[in-house]
Amino acid sequence: MASLFQSGRVVYAILGFMCIELLVLIRVRNNDLPVFRYGEILWNLAAGAALAMALRAALLASPWVHIACWLLIALGFHLGDLAVRWSMRRTG
Repeated sequence: MASLFQSGRVVYAILGFMCIELLVLIRVRNNDLPVFRYGEILWNLAAGAALAMALRAALLASPWVHIACWLLIALGFHLGDLAVRWSMRRTG
């Protein structure tokens, strides 16, 4: 188990589960159960994926600049998520 974390491969497992989650959510959405809008979930998952990549960079002892770049990318996706959600709330 330690090698899974030391090599950063745990992040690939996390990203794989996120892909499975997205496929399940798309399946639920396509079965006429509109529990979410695509814009709400895609930005959120992208932010989570960028945070996972920042974790991988930290686990691999990458330079701080790489970690900071992934965190800034995550922030951008998070702000995009907030903007989409806010515009969807305003338009109904």
